Amino acid sequence: APAPKPPRYTLPPPGADYILVKSPDARRRSEIATLARNTVDGLHTVEVSTTHDALDVLREAPKPPLIALVDAYDENDDGELDQDEMSWPLLRIIQRPCKPYKDHIRQTMVIFVSKTVHESPRHTLDVLSAGARISAEINQCVGCTRHFFTKSFLGDDAAVLAPRNRHRHAIE
Repeated sequence: APAPKPPRYTLPPPGADYILVKSPDARRRSEIATLARNTVDGLHTVEVSTTHDALDVLREAPKPPLIALVDAYDENDDGELDQDEMSWPLLRIIQRPCKPYKDHIRQTMVIFVSKTVHESPRHTLDVLSAGARISAEINQCVGCTRHFFTKSFLGDDAAVLAPRNRHRHAIE
């Protein structure tokens, strides 16, 4: 009998805060997840390689991720970022959830980790108008994540970066 396939992802423990990391590249996915885990003690990560798996996590997890870090790049080297490479279905569901997704996933902040998106005025406009943030480099996305948690737990400025307010700007 063939050996069972390993699970595509592992959901966080019930009630645990987590970051969803979506990257088709296993090395980059692991690097982003490690940096995100090191940002806040006790924070879990759920790592997925496809938009479909990310959508499954949103549907199956007991609570939404605090942040979805999306690694967007030209995976097939055709010179253009297509719908799946940009993870538009994931962003649309977070922005406007419909059944079977729960409405509370709107609270998830989306950060695109992409030099290509950061350098393209058209993609930048698309991402920002959809309520996401942009980071050109992996290390910048971690800084953005750290900034999110610092502001969110301070109180006075929490509304500035709270996920439900969809703070819209590119990270320089």
